[in-house]
Amino acid sequence: MPFWKKGERVSPEPPPQSRHGTLPPAPPNSFPPQGVRNWRDTQRPVQLPVTLAPDRCADLAERVVGAVAHVLGGHLDYSRESLETVDRLLDSFMPQGSDVWIESIVMAGCYVGEVMIRLEPGLTWGTNELFGNLPVLIRGQEEVVNPIGKAIKRVELGSTENIPYFVQVMGRPADPAG
Repeated sequence: MPFWKKGERVSPEPPPQSRHGTLPPAPPNSFPPQGVRNWRDTQRPVQLPVTLAPDRCADLAERVVGAVAHVLGGHLDYSRESLETVDRLLDSFMPQGSDVWIESIVMAGCYVGEVMIRLEPGLTWGTNELFGNLPVLIRGQEEVVNPIGKAIKRVELGSTENIPYFVQVMGRPADPAG
């Protein structure tokens, strides 16, 4: 059962201000209300402005930077700190569900991947048979990181799928000692 009812305000506080833009705070319980359509259920075609391919992810990430600047008056600078803004942006999509926002979610996932590449230059965009044609980050020969899938999960499953924490954990090379 959702923590809010139709017509209720989620938070009486004004949205926080930061150099990355203004977004409403995340609600304390981030599971979407019943009846919300998630993209994983519908699998409708994703209509992006460019083909979703490893060599186009940087272009899609740059579109998120432009949209946040234009719509929110914020600034995404590919820093670790900017991931908080992306996390709140993805959280704002939850009430309507990932099916409505899938194009924006995929582009936000590309932005997350580009931040990870800047934090760890050994990561590159590529594909992996486990993920079909979905671009993923590749580290070395065997390690795969899926920031686009994580962005989708953030909208569908809520704040437990925190983007900054994901980057903190997955953005580190595996410990060879185990």
